[in-house]
Amino acid sequence: MRRFFRELDAKYIYSYIVALSVVIMSFTVYRCDGFAYYKTLAENQYNRSFSNFASQIADIDRELKMYAVALDCARVTAISNDIRHKAASARAELTALPSLDAPLVNTSAFLVNLEKFALLLSKKTDPVFSESEAKKLSDFSKYTSALNLALDKTRSEITMAGGGSFSLSGNSIAVFARENGYNGALTAMDDQLIDYPFYFPAQSPVPPLLQDKDEITVSEASYALGKFLGADKIVKIELINEGYGDVAAYSFNVLTNEDGAAINADVTKRSGYVVWMLCNKQPKNANINQADAVTAAESFLTSRGVANMEMIACERAGNALYVDFAYSQDGVIIYADRIKVKVSLDDGEIIGFFGGEYINNHTERRTMEKIEVSPTAALIKAQAVISVESQRLCVIDSDTSAQVLCYEFTGAAGDTLYKIYINAQNGVQERIVMLY
Repeated sequence: MRRFFRELDAKYIYSYIVALSVVIMSFTVYRCDGFAYYKTLAENQYNRSFSNFASQIADIDRELKMYAVALDCARVTAISNDIRHKAASARAELTALPSLDAPLVNTSAFLVNLEKFALLLSKKTDPVFSESEAKKLSDFSKYTSALNLALDKTRSEITMAGGGSFSLSGNSIAVFARENGYNGALTAMDDQLIDYPFYFPAQSPVPPLLQDKDEITVSEASYALGKFLGADKIVKIELINEGYGDVAAYSFNVLTNEDGAAINADVTKRSGYVVWMLCNKQPKNANINQADAVTAAESFLTSRGVANMEMIACERAGNALYVDFAYSQDGVIIYADRIKVKVSLDDGEIIGFFGGEYINNHTERRTMEKIEVSPTAALIKAQAVISVESQRLCVIDSDTSAQVLCYEFTGAAGDTLYKIYINAQNGVQERIVMLY
């Protein structure tokens, strides 16, 4: 009888061990699938930004050489405008490369100089270059070719190496960039520009919103992030990197008390503004409507001290709603001062916040240009091409990257809806946006 019970106990113990092993293996597979997803996401993000940046530099390198055979001002202008836009795109891709060990200040300043030089050439009335213009053009071409070669070499080396090891400890994107050779290559590329004779004075790298603000410690930044997210949901905040995107910031990983939910966020080193935050939570249902989601986003911004924001657009993605806001000063929409908020349609929880454009561009009281064109005159121009449904004043970036005060008219032409922007100073049509 005792032997029977011993055998029975052994069978139960063995069955329990097998069942437990199955559960552990299932959980491990589930977690590995999740890690694989974020690993792929991080790799794709970095590879895409790097590849786009390298492609823009290669295009600029080719187009700079086209000036030598440009026969007239129209061709010089066309080449210049193309270079200017590609330099701006390259700079945007450069700042999108996350978690660099050091800011690429020389490369960024070089691209700004290239944009300004191309803008000057686009306004030439004589296709023959002056001695000063030829010297600048020669320098730009020389250093752009050097950048192109460095990027091409880096791309080849990384491809031949077949990538590197990958770890999700700490900041996965930072680990990926460091272990796969991106950071070292980009830093070496930036060093090549140390001797470049910058022809145009650089603007202050510190946005107006952060100027005259003191740097804060890691613990102070962690506390600011906790207040922003809501301390009741936080289990642990861990520093994973010190990033150098458009602004110097601390990068954090946040463990929450929701099963499997984690948050990544950047907090500025000056004053402790949250640049962006994103939760990995995937909403499963749509239990609230769009109006309620917009209200949740508006309440979130107000409770975080971000005032005078007006909703300008929203877009649904799965069971989440992305709501775009822009700053309003005395009823004038400032499109550069934008914030995007991601709302879960499950329950109205804020699961994403993207405030980089606002931090980089916001000024408390902008000096507005004087309105020279009357609303009636602008409306008549717009009505010549669309059936105007609404109008308002706004500030947008012109083709020359200058901010201009405009009348914004929304209306249809046939079956297509447009936004048309008329300069409030000179009546020039600054931009056309086709909505659908």
